Amino acid sequence: MFLKSLAFSFFFTLATSFSNPITSGNPLDVSPDLSAEIREGVGSMESNMQKLDNFITGIYDELKFSNPTPGLTMPSFEVFRKSLIGYYNLLNQDKIKDKALLSIIDFSLPSDKKRLRIVNLDEKTILFNDLVAHGRNSGNVIAETFSNVAESHMSSQGFYITGNTYFGKHGLSLRLNGVEKGINDNAFDRAIVMHGADYVSEDFIKTYGRLGRSLGCPSVSSEISKDVIETIKDRSCLFIYSPASKYDETSTLLNATDAASFFSAGSFKI
Repeated sequence: MFLKSLAFSFFFTLATSFSNPITSGNPLDVSPDLSAEIREGVGSMESNMQKLDNFITGIYDELKFSNPTPGLTMPSFEVFRKSLIGYYNLLNQDKIKDKALLSIIDFSLPSDKKRLRIVNLDEKTILFNDLVAHGRNSGNVIAETFSNVAESHMSSQGFYITGNTYFGKHGLSLRLNGVEKGINDNAFDRAIVMHGADYVSEDFIKTYGRLGRSLGCPSVSSEISKDVIETIKDRSCLFIYSPASKYDETSTLLNATDAASFFSAGSFKI
């Protein structure tokens, strides 16, 4: 019991010392070299984060000023930053084949807004900015509820890797592989795919005030579905975002520290 108390006391003191500035008193008698290493490590982490944030801001600004197309809308910076953090973490895990494309679906927006953006990170251009539907049980105009369960008829948040194409009842369709355990990793088995749908159109919005809804698939306009699917197929990154369901708190791919370390190591840069 005495040893357990002593150990607890030591580790509590150690943890406390790391959460506060290291003082000249050095209460744990930590060597100056180790103290310097700790300070250097913290400084390096902060530097990496700053480099990553500067890089993301730079890309965002280039996208904003190089895409003057009428009607084209930018994703919010917050959502764009999250998408790039996850993108870098997936690159680090060697899960992405097409390293230039990043698809972003922002379900914090209502369905009568153009919630889909497909970005070419090499060219700093937005290739597509269009409508996309959510699952019928996720909400009416806005997707508010999400599920990873079969037959829930809800959308699933998070990061996906695009798969191969096939022809189904909706024509050309794109398989999606959810890579976040407990969040969207049942997407393939649930047959959550990208496909075209007649209920994704401006005419539908004019009639009903919103898009039609799918059984959980991120359905796109029939007019652009073939072009979109052919563009992003075969292991590119797709991010479906919503602040609902505490996604930000549960997703490990939104770990900015890991993304910053990978970025700063120079393992891959756009």
